Amino acid sequence: SEMHAMDDGCSQGSDFDASNESDDCAYEVAHPDSNRHLERLASFYSVQGLCSQSDWQGCVQRLATPQPPSFRLLTAGKSASARILQLLSAWKPVVVPWCHGAHRLMASGDTNVKGFLLDKRLNKLLNGLQRAGHISRQESASMLPVTVLNILPHHLVLDMCAAPGSKSMQVLECQNLTGHVVSLESAPGLLVANDMKSKRLNRLIERARRVPAAPLLATCSDARKYPNLHWAMERKGRVRFDRILCDVPCSGDGTVRKAKGLLAHWTPRAGLCHHADQLAILCRGIDLLAPGGLLAYSTCSLNPVECEAVVASALAWAGNTVEVEEPQLPQLHLAQGVTTWRIPSAAAGWDTNLAGGHRSYAAWQEVPVEERGGGHLRKSMFPPETYAVSKEELASISVQLKRCRRLLPVHDDGGCFFIALLRRQETSQAPLRRGDRVMVKSQAKPATVRGHGTGRFAGLMRIAYDDGSTYHAAVDDLARPSGTQASTDHQDDAAVGSPKADAVLQGEQSCMQPLRYEQAVMVPVSEADWQDVSSFYGLSDDREVAAAAGIAPFPRSALAYGPDPRFDGHGTPGQALCIASPSIMALGAAPAVRPVARAVFISTNNIEFIADTEGGNSELSKVSWRPTAEALRSLRHYCRRRVAQAPATVMQQLMDKVELPCDVVGADATWASGAIIVVGALEHEHVKDARQTEEDAVLNTVLLANLSNGRVKVIFEKGFNYRCPAPSQDSVSQ
Repeated sequence: SEMHAMDDGCSQGSDFDASNESDDCAYEVAHPDSNRHLERLASFYSVQGLCSQSDWQGCVQRLATPQPPSFRLLTAGKSASARILQLLSAWKPVVVPWCHGAHRLMASGDTNVKGFLLDKRLNKLLNGLQRAGHISRQESASMLPVTVLNILPHHLVLDMCAAPGSKSMQVLECQNLTGHVVSLESAPGLLVANDMKSKRLNRLIERARRVPAAPLLATCSDARKYPNLHWAMERKGRVRFDRILCDVPCSGDGTVRKAKGLLAHWTPRAGLCHHADQLAILCRGIDLLAPGGLLAYSTCSLNPVECEAVVASALAWAGNTVEVEEPQLPQLHLAQGVTTWRIPSAAAGWDTNLAGGHRSYAAWQEVPVEERGGGHLRKSMFPPETYAVSKEELASISVQLKRCRRLLPVHDDGGCFFIALLRRQETSQAPLRRGDRVMVKSQAKPATVRGHGTGRFAGLMRIAYDDGSTYHAAVDDLARPSGTQASTDHQDDAAVGSPKADAVLQGEQSCMQPLRYEQAVMVPVSEADWQDVSSFYGLSDDREVAAAAGIAPFPRSALAYGPDPRFDGHGTPGQALCIASPSIMALGAAPAVRPVARAVFISTNNIEFIADTEGGNSELSKVSWRPTAEALRSLRHYCRRRVAQAPATVMQQLMDKVELPCDVVGADATWASGAIIVVGALEHEHVKDARQTEEDAVLNTVLLANLSNGRVKVIFEKGFNYRCPAPSQDSVSQ
């Protein structure tokens, strides 16, 4: 995925994807003052104690060198993976040992100031492999959160800030039941991928089309105030998630090795503008976590104000409902979190006479009055002794901060990354909120929570009885009425988790208008439509019948109506037949929801894919559904009819937009007009350009084509038919 530039000069996101880079873009070189800017960054963080001085010196040396690109292999089987690595052998791929299927290219060359590869051929090859669904491009450091969450197929997962989607794709790979691309079986779990900007969400959805089975629900909402999702039918109630990804918007200064252009605009103050939003997102994530569930809070920032400060404030807010766990990655060394740090002045500039080259404060008491509040510095930015209510709470938070981890280039030849793994306690209840109904045990009377007590009532809860009278009561004296839960529907109120909750979060959660809820239940396909596609393409949901025909049994029970996967969020979407997970089909109300189940067939009612014949005549399709390009590699194993095998030379002619007779392509002349699947047959003939043939074989093993009047022509879909350019003599000789 990519790093998004924000209006205030800060950046957000920890993923990176150069797939949309233009071929003829201006390949810029590093900023001429990049070394001076790197010295400033190194000077400021040298006093933060992120690691030992020797390790930090090693980090600075690595930050001055190009970052090797990384990717994950998605292709099943050792043979197919070996073919991919052979294509990339000139760039020296090496294994990333702590992440399954991950590799780095150690001879990829330099990048421009935006982080795009200067090697155009490598860039195009990686883009093509990703479009074909063979790899997923992602910075190795950003693979860390999903790796440590240990996601299983049955888990309900929420990615709160998902776009453009590299981590979401990694989650879907973990939820893939079979581990290979030929299966249409959908995982029983669910991934809810959220982003507050629909344009970025569209890109995520487009990437999800290439995942073998995508139990994905995309939502467009502000993560700071993320609304509750609800189960429909017999599973009634609010959705609580087993795993949550909180990869929050951040300053991104941990990515300067890859995106050198950031250095020219970097200041120590860059992280201050993100802290309040990061804290609000993390607190909302904790509230949505199921008992026993895990949440990964992560940033690609080095600044403790965006890392440990956010975790410490959230721990104070949540009380004993969550606890930080140490990530278990024995093959990767990670630096432990810090318990003290300095906050840069919001007003001062560079001063070489000061430690770190910039004025900073170690405690809230040092902050001048003019820099307090008003969008500048907050208590929650400082170490926990600023707001901890007791020595016990301070000691607990400090111990847990040491369990946080920071990935540095000296430990792994990638970027910088911070992660905290929080587990919701099994016996914990959701924190009390304003508006929650409670029973005052000592009085045997119902009341409504109004907030925390202040002043001499600190440590008590302010409550209101039904007659309007207001009192303060101890938390232990309050109990929720039997059968009720925390009132998490009140999105306009900050959650209450500890006596310092209001002080920590006051003014830090931006208000939004209440969201309109929409129904998101996916309806199973009708018998008429199932008979339409199954008879035309030769599908069978009976295991014995399928086995006798030499095909895989089609998962009929998971087939549901969904939106056309090419829908961009505007207008009315077309219809598709999708493989949906049980969890998606059980969902009820959800905010601005877009189910992204595995689309297998799309309606041809509003789509023209007629092959032009030499005589100028054409023939309409005989069925109202045709396969989606992204499902071809899986779907061909389920079809008894309309699958043709063609040699590599014929596949190349089809890719060159040549219309061929059906017998040349290997199609049955008795087939009715409509879509067919053309599979490349393996050949061992001698060819002049072996490298190019190998690339085409990997990238275009299956094509979607249209049969009309006995002739076949490829149906092109943007992003799914791709051919690498002919290699230069130098690259061939390599």
